[in-house]
Amino acid sequence: MAYVMMAVPAELVSAVAEFIEGPHGSKALGAAHSSEAGGFVHGWDRPTVRRAYRESGDGMREVLDFLARHPDREVSSYELADAIEAKYGWNTVAGMLGAFGRRCANRYGLKRPMWEFRYDASGRVLLTMPRAAAEAVEESAKTS
Repeated sequence: MAYVMMAVPAELVSAVAEFIEGPHGSKALGAAHSSEAGGFVHGWDRPTVRRAYRESGDGMREVLDFLARHPDREVSSYELADAIEAKYGWNTVAGMLGAFGRRCANRYGLKRPMWEFRYDASGRVLLTMPRAAAEAVEESAKTS
């Protein structure tokens, strides 16, 4: 496969990347754009999201709460780090997401988190929590 360098305005990188990935996303980029039954992704459902929220520590709850307040919108790890005032910036967020990912696999039997993610051209991770998961998080936050 031949590659070609192309200049793309920074504000259009996400749109161009999505176009290139096609309608089914790209495993190479870590994207998963198809919603499953009920608006959840990656095998998640309302009870499992609520359980994960209940079993999360305060820091991870802050991450989930922030993503839930911005459903269906891409949020960068830097924006997330600023919002939760992470001590070591995106590094703190990366550690929390990694630990959550291990918990997803080991405790809930799910290979991916409850949100979609992809990497932009600069290598930053962009997270998008589906509205269904956001609603389940918000329900859990009210009862916790």
